[in-house]
Amino acid sequence: MTTLLQAVSTPAELGTIANLEQHTLRNTHEPHFLDLYDARLASWNKAPLPPGIHPSLEYRGPPRLIVPTVRSITAPGETVAVRVLVLDSLAPRKVTLQWRPLGEKRFRAVAARHLGRAVYEAELPPAKDQTLEYRVEALTAGGESLVWPPGSPQSNQTLVPLPQQAGGGVKGGH
Repeated sequence: MTTLLQAVSTPAELGTIANLEQHTLRNTHEPHFLDLYDARLASWNKAPLPPGIHPSLEYRGPPRLIVPTVRSITAPGETVAVRVLVLDSLAPRKVTLQWRPLGEKRFRAVAARHLGRAVYEAELPPAKDQTLEYRVEALTAGGESLVWPPGSPQSNQTLVPLPQQAGGGVKGGH
């Protein structure tokens, strides 16, 4: 699971991991896949299995940021929420969403709200008629600085507002 978690980045990939965990890891209420084979192995071995054989329920890989839904286009005036997963064994000290109008030098920072477990969220301001660029930065409990996208701050994610039509609709929209 640790190896898989080092590579996931989309909601579908996260769903695959959730599916694997729900079907293979232990649950105190009902037997799971691993429980069936553990009983057979213990029977063949004529001794209980050692405690270290069970998969850990804690993440033990390197810390990383996951932005599962990357937005690059927005409707004019739409407020875009950026959800961030901070994958680490301990909660981060802080998570910030940084943004600026394209071409400006200085980023503005918004503290991300903790939604639960390792999930954080912050909102970008409505992009009326200007392209924004944004990035996420987190400071881990161990003091490591994590950034998303990986090439940031030299290469950031852009958010382009769709052009507004004369009648108030979005050009190219439905």
